[in-house]
Amino acid sequence: MPPAPELDTLLDLALMGDLKAVVEQTDHLEKLNPQWVPFTSQLHQLAKSFKGKQAIDFIRQYQAQE
Repeated sequence: MPPAPELDTLLDLALMGDLKAVVEQTDHLEKLNPQWVPFTSQLHQLAKSFKGKQAIDFIRQYQAQE
């Protein structure tokens, strides 16, 4: 899973309802570290499906694991 600052950025974008930026950020993170793909692909799908609340819950679930 991406580090805390990246999760914070994703959460901020999702809370603002900027799902397009969430998609862009997940694409960026996938290029930075292929190990993050399981996390980013799930979040990417939620954002592209306009499931903002689910995306927020998904990110918070990972933040709680840190």
